[in-house]
Amino acid sequence: MPKMSGSQLIQRIRASEKLRSIPIIIASASTPPEQYMDLPEIQGFLKKTFRRSDFLALLAPYLPHEECPCIEEAAPLIGGKPRTAEESWGVVDESVRKALVEKYEKRLKMLRVTLSMDGIAELGRDLTAEGQERRWEALAEYGKTLSTAAENLDIDAISQLFIRLGALLGYVDGA
Repeated sequence: MPKMSGSQLIQRIRASEKLRSIPIIIASASTPPEQYMDLPEIQGFLKKTFRRSDFLALLAPYLPHEECPCIEEAAPLIGGKPRTAEESWGVVDESVRKALVEKYEKRLKMLRVTLSMDGIAELGRDLTAEGQERRWEALAEYGKTLSTAAENLDIDAISQLFIRLGALLGYVDGA
């Protein structure tokens, strides 16, 4: 942080009557957890990059919540690798597959590297619209599931969904 250190920020939060009851969870790629874990002001630490499940487990005691139904709804879409693209998507006309490769290949490859959640959610919305336009239910549902996974920061689901899209586009591993 350019204007103050993490320790200074913690002191300011704890000094504020409005903020002092807020749990403090630190996420860092470079700071060792031992530096903060002994401080009573800190309720948790996440080493970047972290999994969605670790993030939610750390937040759960502090926030009212329900189980996310999106995981159960997504299970058929992300559970297990399909043996063929046809098993996953249905039979796809080669001209349609080529059009999708042309339209989404570069974007998919970039998002697999950057993991921009906003970009992934946008790709999901675009694929939902594409599926609706083409009256291809599997693609529309895939797009919705991808958007939901990005909105929930579910990197595990996103990885599986990217593999599935890669199978459609003709990649062996979705890369």
